[in-house]
Amino acid sequence: MRLWLLTNGLGEDRAAALVAREIRLRRPALELIAAPLVTTGAEFANHGIPCALSGALPRSGGFPAASLLALLRDLPRVPAYVSYVRRLRRLRRPDDAFVACGDVFLLGLGRIAFGRAGAHLALPKSVYGQPHSALERALLRPWATIVLARDQATADALHARGVRAAFVGNPLVDGFPASVPAPPGPPRVLLLPGSRTEAPDNLVRLLDLVLLVRHPARWQCAWPRGIAVDEADRAASAAGWTRDGDTLRRGAAAVVVCAQQEGRTFESLLSEADLVVGLAGTANEQAAALGKPVVTLVGCGPQTTARRMAEQERLLGGAAQFVRGSRRAVASAIEALLASPEERARRGALGVTRTGPPGGAARVAERLLSDLGC
Repeated sequence: MRLWLLTNGLGEDRAAALVAREIRLRRPALELIAAPLVTTGAEFANHGIPCALSGALPRSGGFPAASLLALLRDLPRVPAYVSYVRRLRRLRRPDDAFVACGDVFLLGLGRIAFGRAGAHLALPKSVYGQPHSALERALLRPWATIVLARDQATADALHARGVRAAFVGNPLVDGFPASVPAPPGPPRVLLLPGSRTEAPDNLVRLLDLVLLVRHPARWQCAWPRGIAVDEADRAASAAGWTRDGDTLRRGAAAVVVCAQQEGRTFESLLSEADLVVGLAGTANEQAAALGKPVVTLVGCGPQTTARRMAEQERLLGGAAQFVRGSRRAVASAIEALLASPEERARRGALGVTRTGPPGGAARVAERLLSDLGC
């Protein structure tokens, strides 16, 4: 038997790669193959997992149900999805198994390609934010041998509707170094512009907030791996900022922009932060899981609409605060948290409670190996 890892998102790639690492520790002879639907699979390459397929993010940013326009923009991607299924059917062997890390649509593609049900790591959905629809629950029953939910409440809700579901842990919590105690000085704020093509425009929105916040802080920005740092420079320059080494400056304001490199990875930056201001999806959730309070706002692109940010606020159970309204209102929310270590700690604890403790990747790996008979 070979085990295929199907994914349809950057966060899903990271979670599946961490689970694959744990599977390899337990079954070194088991052949693992990744098949990302909408990414190049860089996360798998980092862990030495071969990618048989790769793809590109659709124009909707992965949210075709957000609007009719988003759905229409994704229609040209339909042939790519058909090709994905056909290539999987050619490459898979009769006794291969698969796990779909993503949404029910991806699970359905796997069901067609492999001709059998597969395991489903259902990270995008939760009763706290965006629950499974009645149609999705109906499809999960014949398509999934097991649904591993992202939290206990979601597993319970699915189980009550006849879906074989369980919660054993959330892999998004794993792969981070221990949080670093705050050194003397102002709190450390990490800006997350997201990992998609709208990151430069989101960066400008975040830099505008830096200019408005009056409370002392040390500002850093985690620039995504997949976008050249020159894009950050161009967007910041157009907004009146200048580059000085790795720091963007405008008047007395300074933001250190950290491209992904040795010693300054997203994981290390997030572990060091006291507060996160995020225009991201999975990264915001990971921040909350690590006990970092998150302030969010409406950004550019389909991932950071008011609807999506409100869903994320509910999902994270108070660890994230979605601020509607003016930039001044967002800046005031940031100032309030910077001035109150106690409130930062309270909000951070809510995130840890909602997502569960570290070690989820290992527990998911063990459950998959048991359920799939590997």
